[in-house]
Amino acid sequence: MMNVNPNQFSLARAASINRPHVRKQFPASNRAPRLASYFLWAVGSGLSAACLAGPVVAEHLSSDARWFGHVNVESIRSIPGFTEDVQRWCSQTNAQAGLSEWSEKLGLDPVKDLLGITIYSAQYTNGHMSALVYVRKVDQEKMLSLLKERYPERTTFLYGARTLYSWTARHAHGEMPMTGAFASDQLIVIGKDAEEVKAALDVLDGKRPGLTSSSPLLAGVSPQAIFVSKGVEVSADDRAGTRCPVLRNCEAASVQWSQQDGVLTAAYRLAATSEEAAQAYQTVVAGFKALAGLRSQDSAAMSGLLQGLTYRADGQVFTANWEAKVQAVREAMEQMKQSGGRCPLAH
Repeated sequence: MMNVNPNQFSLARAASINRPHVRKQFPASNRAPRLASYFLWAVGSGLSAACLAGPVVAEHLSSDARWFGHVNVESIRSIPGFTEDVQRWCSQTNAQAGLSEWSEKLGLDPVKDLLGITIYSAQYTNGHMSALVYVRKVDQEKMLSLLKERYPERTTFLYGARTLYSWTARHAHGEMPMTGAFASDQLIVIGKDAEEVKAALDVLDGKRPGLTSSSPLLAGVSPQAIFVSKGVEVSADDRAGTRCPVLRNCEAASVQWSQQDGVLTAAYRLAATSEEAAQAYQTVVAGFKALAGLRSQDSAAMSGLLQGLTYRADGQVFTANWEAKVQAVREAMEQMKQSGGRCPLAH
């Protein structure tokens, strides 16, 4: 059984997995919240609180994971002004009514109740991954009702004390099979198939080994990260089969965004397959910065943001770092708003 220090951080406290009363399981909404949009709201808010809550929980990721991504929504929401920005956006786009109706049906308000999302996988090319959705608490009856309404053809089966639900999600590009379960009333597990979800549940229950804080996959990950993603051990077969243009020339890659003391930072590191590939990454970023500089000559705020971008190729390793005060980001966004919402970099 997993032991989690209850004083470590909020997501760990939310993930009280081994509760004997947990039996009703995963009903899901038709559409996951757009976490990238939440992140952009936070970036543009000009907020200065340090993001200290809810880093990735190492023990919740399988020990064979080769890549992961984590969005710390709780940290984003804890930044002063985030709630006001969301409310303003809702009022300006008339989204509040729809959000309220969706939240009532789902039994979960994503703006207030979503704490974070972690995805991970041991593979790069087959689309399989496990998603861990951390929430304050969900109304399982409402979720079950919504799942029944939207996916009447769903199937259910037991795995130990838990019930797994399988359904086929439909989207603009086709269909996608999905399975989900509640690990607890504060942690939802979603995967592409039942075996994937079972394996993730076994990790959470301590029946299969998870990562440790000293695992290579988590090396360099900051507890202040708002968003972090990292991949290691990218093989030649992985590179040949991936759709990601960056990974096609990498053996490992990482990106990490953080905000602390009013300063936003982003750090990218690509371990390329050759010195030539690392130089090619440098050429691409240099070209972007030069072109963006030309296009933003009339925008002092945007030009200032570009000054925070540095990069270099050192042998087979390419790194890029960006730093800016969140107030500067706010000023740039305000300038965009005054110019009709158009980004000077997108002429």
